[in-house]
Amino acid sequence: MPRRPGEAAGASPGLPSAEVADALARLPGLDASALRAEWERLHRRPPPGDITRDLLLRGIAHRLQE
Repeated sequence: MPRRPGEAAGASPGLPSAEVADALARLPGLDASALRAEWERLHRRPPPGDITRDLLLRGIAHRLQE
């Protein structure tokens, strides 16, 4: 399948790589409740209750890049 403009080789067909980069850049500025909401949106389930901010960020970033 041909790539869309701005999409890196091997990138998922979800978002173009520039949009992924923008989303990743915004993550550190989000508060805990916004990070939890983003986790739930991407993973389609709430994050574990005892998850740290660092793991929320990593889990969200991983899902965005999948």
